[in-house]
Amino acid sequence: MTNRILSAALALIFFAPYPIHATKENRILSGKIVSTVPIRKSIVIHLFRLDVSASGKVSLLTKSDLLGGKQPFRTLQIQKPGDFSFRGLPPGVYSVIAFEDTDANGNITFDPPEAFGWYNRLDGSRFSAIDLRGGNNKEPVRIVLRRPVPFPH
Repeated sequence: MTNRILSAALALIFFAPYPIHATKENRILSGKIVSTVPIRKSIVIHLFRLDVSASGKVSLLTKSDLLGGKQPFRTLQIQKPGDFSFRGLPPGVYSVIAFEDTDANGNITFDPPEAFGWYNRLDGSRFSAIDLRGGNNKEPVRIVLRRPVPFPH
């Protein structure tokens, strides 16, 4: 009898469906990193949370933000180009950049230049915002890593 009760209790613990409770931090932002150049070191992916004014205007990421003016909201590291996901995000507007961390310092370096890229809706355009206020990203977040060519001296 005791074994039956113990077995039933264990079955309830391990096999009972667990309810999924919605929380304020339940957004997922997923995407894929591809590269036009060989990648030999790990890839760092920075997620930035963008500021939104009271009127709804989004302040897009700038070059000075990337060069230390703004801290990433979250960071991931992957070993090679491929899929990535940021989970448990609060509703908000985000921007994503990625780079090959050749010097293992966690920051973009331009001397020597590291392969880098950012999410943009149109090739060759500025950083694009990803709006997660209404749910998870609905369009694929694709980031292409390219190695910048230094200007000649």
